[in-house]
Amino acid sequence: MATRTRRKFRVYRSRRRCSLRWFNYLSPCLKRGTYSEEEEVIIVKIYEILGNRWAMIAAHLPGSTVQGIKKHWEFNRTQLTMRTDSH
Repeated sequence: MATRTRRKFRVYRSRRRCSLRWFNYLSPCLKRGTYSEEEEVIIVKIYEILGNRWAMIAAHLPGSTVQGIKKHWEFNRTQLTMRTDSH
């Protein structure tokens, strides 16, 4: 049944890929948009304590995904550290 449905709709994702897609992109409880300044301070402070343990950092920010926080950190690393040093 499932195989027939996948063929009909041309969906060739495994259960694991479907699950990851739900938790990382489709879930309605995910945070959308930019991080607030408070959230960025939390990310930097927890990063200083835990290092790059993104799953543990994401646990402190409800609605954020591990990949989202990691991508945000890597893209804005210099700005984030400079901003929190000035506080």
